[in-house]
Amino acid sequence: MKILPQLGERSKTGLVLNNMAIDFTNEGKIDRGEQLYRLAKSHFEQAGDKHNTATALGNIADIVYMRGNLAEAEKLYNQSLEIDASLDRHEPGYILYRSADLKLTRGYVRDAHSLAQQAIDAMPAQGGSEGLTEAMLELGDILRVEGNLAGARQQIQQVLAVRQKTGEMGGIEEAQAESAQLALDEGHPAEAESLLRSAITEFENEKSDPAAAAAYAGLSQALLAQGKLDEARKAIQREHTDEQQPRSGVEIACCCPTRARGSSGRSKNDEIRRPCGCDPTIAFRGRVCQKVGLLPDRMRSAACVGGGRDKD
Repeated sequence: MKILPQLGERSKTGLVLNNMAIDFTNEGKIDRGEQLYRLAKSHFEQAGDKHNTATALGNIADIVYMRGNLAEAEKLYNQSLEIDASLDRHEPGYILYRSADLKLTRGYVRDAHSLAQQAIDAMPAQGGSEGLTEAMLELGDILRVEGNLAGARQQIQQVLAVRQKTGEMGGIEEAQAESAQLALDEGHPAEAESLLRSAITEFENEKSDPAAAAAYAGLSQALLAQGKLDEARKAIQREHTDEQQPRSGVEIACCCPTRARGSSGRSKNDEIRRPCGCDPTIAFRGRVCQKVGLLPDRMRSAACVGGGRDKD
C-alpha cells in the first residue's frame, strides 16, 4: 500500500483506499470508513481523476447524510454531480437518486420527484438493474407522499417484477415492505400484514435485525388496524428485541432526519417538516432507516476505468 504513492500511483492508491472504506463501513466502522473515503478523494484529486473523485464525494455524502448533516450532504452530492457533468462519460444515476432521497427527507417534494425521475432516466445507460430499481422505489415513496397511491403502487409492482426476475438478494422483501406501507396508506391492513410477515421471514433468515425491526413496527400498525391487540403487542416486543441486537460495531448514535411520508400538511413551498422522532415506521428500507445507523444498500466502488458501480 505504501509503495503505490511513492510510485506516483495516486489513482490506484485512491482505488484501494475507497474499497477499504467500503469494507470498514460494511463492518459498522463508520468513522474509519469516512476517514478512508476522504483520503481516497485526496489521492484522486492529486491524480486528476475526476471520475473517481466524484465517486468518493458521493460515498462521503452518504455517511454525512446518515449522520444527519443534511446541508453538508447536499453540498457534497451537488459537488459530485458537478464533476460528473464535466466528464465525457456521465454516470449521475446513483447520486441523483440519493439527492432525491435527501430532498424528500428535507420535505422538498417537487425537487425530490424531479431528481428521482432524472435518476431513472439516467440508469439504463449505466447498465444493471439494482440502481434502477432503487431509484424506482424512491419515486414510489415520493408519489405516495404526493398522494398518488396508484402511481406509487405501479412503481413498486414494477420493482417487484424486476427483482423477482433477477433474483436480486434482499431486494424482493425490501419491495414487499414498501408494498405493505402502501397497503396501510390505502386502508388495507390485512394485505399489509401478509406482505410484512413474508418480508420479516426473509429479513430474519438474512440476520438483518434492523430491517426486521422496522418491518415489525409496520406489522404492529397493520395488526392494530385490524383490532389484533395481542398480536400487535407481540410485534412491538419483537421490534424492540431486534433493535437491541448488535450492529457489527456501528460507531454512531441515532441521528434521524425523519421522512415526510404520506403527510398532507404542506407549506406554500411544498415543504413538509417533521421533528426528529426516531420512529422506525418512517422507513422500511435499509437505506433510509437512519434510526438504526444504516447506510445505503449500495456504496460505490471506485474504478480506474469506468467506475461508479459495485464490483464483485
